[in-house]
Amino acid sequence: MMHKTWLYFFPLSALFYFFLFDANGQSNSSANSWSAYVDSLGMTSDGTLEKKTPLYLVKFKFPYQKNYLQNKGVRVVRKLDESNAIIHYDKNISLKDRQELFIEESTANNKWKFSPTLLKQTSNPNFSPSTPTYYSITVSNWEAFINEIVQHSHTIKIKAEYKEANALIIESTYSNLENYILPLEWVTFIDKAPSTPQQESPLLDMNLMVNKINLVHHQSPELNGKNITVSVREPVFDTEDIDLKGRVIPSDLEGSTISGHATDMATVIAGGGNSSVKSKGVAWGANLTSSNNATPENTTKFPDSDSDYQRLQISVQNHSYGNLVESYYGNLAQAFDVSANNNPNLLHVFSAGNSGEEIVEMGAYQGIEGFSNLTGNYKMAKNILTVGSVNTTGVPAEQVSKGPAYDGRVKPELVAYSTSGSSTSAAIVSGTVTLLQEAYKLDNEQSLPPSALVKAILINSAEDVGPEGLDYFSGYGNINASKALQTINEKSFFKGSVNQRETDSFQLHVPPKAVNLKITLVWNDPAAAPNSSTALINDLDLELQNNISSISWEPWVLNHYPHPDSLKQAPKRQADHLNNIEQITISDPEEGDYTLTVKGFDIPSGPQDYFIAFQWEEENSFKWTFPTGSDNMPYDGESISQFRWETTFNQNMGKLELSLDEGETWETINENIDLSDGLFQWEAPEVFSIAIAKMTIMEKEYLTEPFTISRPINFAIGFNCSDSVMINWDRIPNVEAYTLYTLGEKYLEEIPLPNPNDTSIVLNKSNFTTPFFSVAPEIKHKKKGIRSLTFDYDLQGVECYVVSFLVDVLPEEGVELTLNLGTDYQVDAIEFERRNGNHFSTIERLNPNNHSTIKYLDSQPNEGHNEYRAKVSFKNQEEILTSPVLAYYFKETSILIFPNPVKQMGILNIYKKESLEETIHFQLFNANGRMVYEKELRFEKEELPLPYLKRGIYFYSLYSNKIRESGKIIIL
Repeated sequence: MMHKTWLYFFPLSALFYFFLFDANGQSNSSANSWSAYVDSLGMTSDGTLEKKTPLYLVKFKFPYQKNYLQNKGVRVVRKLDESNAIIHYDKNISLKDRQELFIEESTANNKWKFSPTLLKQTSNPNFSPSTPTYYSITVSNWEAFINEIVQHSHTIKIKAEYKEANALIIESTYSNLENYILPLEWVTFIDKAPSTPQQESPLLDMNLMVNKINLVHHQSPELNGKNITVSVREPVFDTEDIDLKGRVIPSDLEGSTISGHATDMATVIAGGGNSSVKSKGVAWGANLTSSNNATPENTTKFPDSDSDYQRLQISVQNHSYGNLVESYYGNLAQAFDVSANNNPNLLHVFSAGNSGEEIVEMGAYQGIEGFSNLTGNYKMAKNILTVGSVNTTGVPAEQVSKGPAYDGRVKPELVAYSTSGSSTSAAIVSGTVTLLQEAYKLDNEQSLPPSALVKAILINSAEDVGPEGLDYFSGYGNINASKALQTINEKSFFKGSVNQRETDSFQLHVPPKAVNLKITLVWNDPAAAPNSSTALINDLDLELQNNISSISWEPWVLNHYPHPDSLKQAPKRQADHLNNIEQITISDPEEGDYTLTVKGFDIPSGPQDYFIAFQWEEENSFKWTFPTGSDNMPYDGESISQFRWETTFNQNMGKLELSLDEGETWETINENIDLSDGLFQWEAPEVFSIAIAKMTIMEKEYLTEPFTISRPINFAIGFNCSDSVMINWDRIPNVEAYTLYTLGEKYLEEIPLPNPNDTSIVLNKSNFTTPFFSVAPEIKHKKKGIRSLTFDYDLQGVECYVVSFLVDVLPEEGVELTLNLGTDYQVDAIEFERRNGNHFSTIERLNPNNHSTIKYLDSQPNEGHNEYRAKVSFKNQEEILTSPVLAYYFKETSILIFPNPVKQMGILNIYKKESLEETIHFQLFNANGRMVYEKELRFEKEELPLPYLKRGIYFYSLYSNKIRESGKIIIL
């Protein structure tokens, strides 16, 4: 098809403006991807062209230079990319200047304000403009916009506000949005409000070894997050959960629906370990509060207000949720960047999402499988942490969302352990942040660390996983809580501030035998405008130089070109003008002095504060990270565990041995351990013992501290009476003593045992405030093995001595009675009784003889209906009776019919022997011989609701291939 091109000229403010359109009214100017922003010009009554906005879509002749354009009288309203923008002209700009600046230009409509999601939705032919919808709006003039909304309050409703970023959610039809909201000059961004956020993984297991959190718990037991408050941003967690006991801060921000997922996340972050060893969270002493992540209209909320964060003293907020894949910087991303800057000690931690195999449908990475699929535009924020997942061996999970961010920035920044999705990983990082904040406070007069410093420390101390070096799968690596804490304790960080074109420098001395030098620069960048083509505002440059050789190093930078081959490339050293995180590493640095330089490359909004963290390791070093002296193998008493270590040995092989007798003898586990793996999976033997592991490398031995090998002890309730309860547990060979625990104000507390070697105890209930208990073995030298699961004695199915009373019909033998007791403690005798008319008669009396299960066979039961009960008699003359249990015994007959007589409209029961597998026909006749009821009996026990029949005598007939029976039934 041939397309004609038309060139229109018309006067405007005494200047000639030109616009180029094809025959279909589409702009030939601008990149095709921005054609949706081209206005459709109409003709006025005088024959001139009518412009709907004073804005233009232009394509530059040179790379984008904001300051130069401003000097020429061009105000950039929205930069679309390096070559295209929406602009507003100064009225005095000359045609010559425009021709020098732009290759192409077109009048623009207002759809440049739309997010990619809304632009795509409104382009759908099935889109309904009359359906009320929730929209997320950003404005430049709050008061003016609110005044405008008031005039349309009957059709447009404000549903939520976030004044800190001039953002709000409204309810409106698209028609009203287009007519009354879109044209307003104060409106700069419009998005479809994200729907209800969804959880991104369940909690399947808790493993704190992968991120070296167990090492922090062992080496710094005083650190548990106390006096730090973490907010879990989801529907409210279970505030009555015993693992969160005594540390929940009520809040008017919490939702009304209890969420199991939120409870799991709260447990990962700060669980007290009360219910089991697997419920001990990262910061097990922290306070917890809840903030609902959805509005009453079921849309994703903006951040909480600054006053809420300050009022509740929240310094960490966990966000383990997501929406659809959204690859753009929306006003939610802007809002969280604003929140981070307004609250410089607050760190928002987000899960990356579980859409790692999804193909993004918008933006630069549209159509590229497996990349840029973070779930929610708020995860595009710069001043947050977005967290992915790795398994126990450090392999990034395929199903977890990947980077880059919409503009090519590194996302996720970090990963952490989880086998079930990124929610748990984010919670592990939130807990680790809490520990680091507490450690910093202890050494800085109770002042919280800036969130940018915490980010720098976590990123700098992370372990490289996945592809070598920086990547879009695992970011800067897998968090290492122990190395992060070491950075704080050793004060291995700098703080600085630079302005435009300023330079800061720091001196760094690298000692001999240092390896793996790593330096990370982080700053909280000012929030960008929604829909910005790139999010970075203030651009800093990091450089390291050797003072002797003058060799210099720039940060590692990834190729963010939108093609899978480019996105998978290894990083290269060059200046970074995209991220507000920059990292330099040198695997084998020379000993000596170095100069670290931070330059203010482009800082339109300064001065800019920043933080630098640094570290190195020593060559030929080895350190055990699991097990420590506080650990058990298996780590949870059940799963297969892994020996774990950190090493810088170039020698790749080691010999792993184990001793169960304090080093007297050693058993080889493996002769050739690959040290570079950092772990070795091992199934602990079924013993209760103290153990020591040893790694031998080049004839040098590295021993673990003594640790335990044990499994949880089995427990049982002997009796649960109104005033007392008996708790029993297994006796374990070679165990010196046992420790009993009960739930205290916040945590489990030890109960002194009269005899620590006993395996049972009777407790007076009035001495305890809860029914929760646990038991652990003391294996040797007062070193305790793993605790049992914490149990509630009221939920174990044991009443006052009696666990169960069972009755079993044995064909041709009789009826077997089985009484199960929790214990025979103080029991004098057991009596089995059978009903005889209106009373029960004893059919057998037995002595328990140190048995908790007592059986008796009634070899002469009644034909048909039998009713039994058991009586427990105590030495103090007290008695306990079980509830009666029915049994129907067949011997002379194959079928029982009862009750007989039966009441009008009553239930007639017909039971047959199990051996009668065939269908039996039942018929009922009145005195005149007319059949009044019929039923096929297919089951062993049938309940027949009788129809309304007059009182009197009836006759029944039962027949099948094998039986023929008849008789009378009386209806009363």
